[in-house]
Amino acid sequence: DVLGFIDRGSFSTLTCFPGRELANNYSLNTVDICPVGALTSTDFRFKMRVWFLKETKSICPESSAGCNTLVSSREGEIYRITPRRNDWVNDSWMTDSGRALYKSVKSKDRLLQSTSKGHLVKLDEAISEVIGLLNGSKLAVVGSARSTVEELHLLNLLCQKTKAKKFIRGHFGEDDGILLSADRTPNLRGALATGFSKTYPKNNLSDLNRALSKKQFDCLLVVHEDLLDGQVEEESLQGVKVIYMGTHRNPTSQLAHLVMPTLTSFEKSGSFINRGFFAQSFEQAVPGPAGLLPDALIFCKILEELDMGKRFSSDLKEIWKEMSKKTNSVFKGIGFSDLQKNPVLIDGSKWEGLPFAEKKALHYDPPVRIAESAG
Repeated sequence: DVLGFIDRGSFSTLTCFPGRELANNYSLNTVDICPVGALTSTDFRFKMRVWFLKETKSICPESSAGCNTLVSSREGEIYRITPRRNDWVNDSWMTDSGRALYKSVKSKDRLLQSTSKGHLVKLDEAISEVIGLLNGSKLAVVGSARSTVEELHLLNLLCQKTKAKKFIRGHFGEDDGILLSADRTPNLRGALATGFSKTYPKNNLSDLNRALSKKQFDCLLVVHEDLLDGQVEEESLQGVKVIYMGTHRNPTSQLAHLVMPTLTSFEKSGSFINRGFFAQSFEQAVPGPAGLLPDALIFCKILEELDMGKRFSSDLKEIWKEMSKKTNSVFKGIGFSDLQKNPVLIDGSKWEGLPFAEKKALHYDPPVRIAESAG
């Protein structure tokens, strides 16, 4: 009831009905299904011939819906993102806002070089300095539900090795009941499944702020999160050495003692676990900026320095092999190669009682909480 034709014959034109607009977060799906190319995307129109593009299988990191996507690129530059059919997750659809996420790769706020006290340093020098800061410190680690399953596994190992206190926050918004879920991170269930988080997170880091105000920590390793946006007061960070790992500048990176730039999900491979507990892999679509390493490799380098003589692999298949060996692991019997073939359903029954923010949506029925069923 929005689109229609005016005029006749060779003058026939596809347009909107008078007084109507094709203006919603799913409007670009009409471009995908248009059989003759009459509908085009403003962002992609006349930018590149489609037959020149390389298509890479990926997962939309916008929310826990976990839409399957194709990232189209040429010579290291992303030109568009389109939905990839998955009958268990998103059928053949995705949000318009998810299609635009590739623009962050070339953002002016992108972090491109490591810094220590505001001075440029090589990444190896930054990693060596991290080792010095972690040794003997009262450490807290702020993880992220935007990290991959593999990264969270390695970060959890790092926390165990350093006896660090773990923190993680949720990012929540309005659930549209289709493919934009209330959980605005792609891998909160991955944080639960890897053991990085034991509880459902708040939408802030107020617990960390209270601990900092009591001087419980003198060093923070922050991964992909902005402390100040999470209700951590700048005064609480006085005298605390902040190590920041992330892709873009934010208030936390500005005040950090040490900054190590990392890669976006378009520049690395890995996996996320979506709202339906489907573990899904994605592939590297484009190379990252020169000199930058994946989070997983950085964590492995730090772990090897902390645990002299032991080797830690950043190979995704090796990481999944290690995760599956753990007692009572939800990953038992699952390898990364399985995810590369099809989404793999993880047993999420042990977390059914948690207050997940998502509501009923396409291919997703929220678990019935005990308190709700009793009422």
